[in-house]
Amino acid sequence: GGGGDVRVRAKLVVDATGFESKLTVRESPAAGGLWKELAPGYQIAYGMCVDVAGDKLAPYDASAMTLFDYRTDHLVGSDLLADAEERPSFVYVMPSGEGGCDGCGTSAFFEETSLVGRGERRLEFETLKQRLIKRLAFHGITYGEASVREEEYCYIPMGGQLPDRTQRVVPIGGAANTVHPATGYQLCRMLASSTGVAAALSAELSKGDGFDPDAAAAAAHASLWPASNRLQRDFAVFGGEFLGSQPVEILRGFFGAFFALEQPVWGGFLAGWPGLPGNENHATWLARVRFGITIALKFPPKVAATFVAYLAAFTAAYGPLILKSIFTPVFEIGVGPPPPDPGLRARRQRARDVYVTGDAAAKREAVEMLRSGRAGGTPRGEPSPQVELLEEEEAREEEALAA
Repeated sequence: GGGGDVRVRAKLVVDATGFESKLTVRESPAAGGLWKELAPGYQIAYGMCVDVAGDKLAPYDASAMTLFDYRTDHLVGSDLLADAEERPSFVYVMPSGEGGCDGCGTSAFFEETSLVGRGERRLEFETLKQRLIKRLAFHGITYGEASVREEEYCYIPMGGQLPDRTQRVVPIGGAANTVHPATGYQLCRMLASSTGVAAALSAELSKGDGFDPDAAAAAAHASLWPASNRLQRDFAVFGGEFLGSQPVEILRGFFGAFFALEQPVWGGFLAGWPGLPGNENHATWLARVRFGITIALKFPPKVAATFVAYLAAFTAAYGPLILKSIFTPVFEIGVGPPPPDPGLRARRQRARDVYVTGDAAAKREAVEMLRSGRAGGTPRGEPSPQVELLEEEEAREEEALAA
């Protein structure tokens, strides 16, 4: 209560503070099978829940959720079109029943989403908001400004290096990189992974005086990221890198082929964790070969050529990560301990800059837009956890300056 430091003694520390953790140390690129570091990307999205006037929700189905609408016809003739073609975003639509006012039709949540990007390809919240507003206007979907609620500023770090398996801290959820590196999905993956981690920790804790914190942490890390999980994740990491670098024309062709697959196959990729539905279609190297051949045969020629060219460029830049995932028997299964790293101190500082600080510009933009909304009256949105932490830090700095 006095604001001073607090020291807590514990047998074990489980880190559930999220992706941008100050506790979890990331492994080196070499330990992850990479020739050089592959930094995280960011899924950025702006969403809002509104009461749609009348029953005009077309072209979207009022009885179903729409995912991955990459159309850009609503931007033709505007200065937003070229950017939307080069840095694509899609909308998903989730109807939720009757609106909350007389004369309102369906209540629906609309979210304009950049699947994944970094650097210059990382989209801005304001850009996404303007695209969404134009999209709804183009389709004749109208709503009262007073009905806007639950504004969402989505900020999801994706990909990046896995946790260092030699540390005592045991990460879970975002801190353990359970966010899907090609979709941004995380909750079910975190829940599915938690049972193995809990079993590993409880087995060691039950030894009483014989408890070994290093053994407990090692068992938990092994449960989270055994060789099979790492190989499957490597496949998804490549997928996220490919999708995050493509213009909208290629993404339309890719997802046209993707959703032409059988539902357990594409659903299994979106989930992508042992124990989740459809994962058997991606869990082994043979399943991944089968998946790759099947979807490649459905690609339009331009998408196929782009995919092959990107595969070659990615491998030349980062090493045979994807090849090991697909042709595992040709390579040694798993990865060994990292070689001696004379630049460890500098590498850990760089990792802290990336994995703790994240994309500060994106989070600051979300804070400013949230504050602007609050200044106009009743708050209409809540920050994501990383954005909330930044807002709290800035508030403490302002209080200290005012004191």
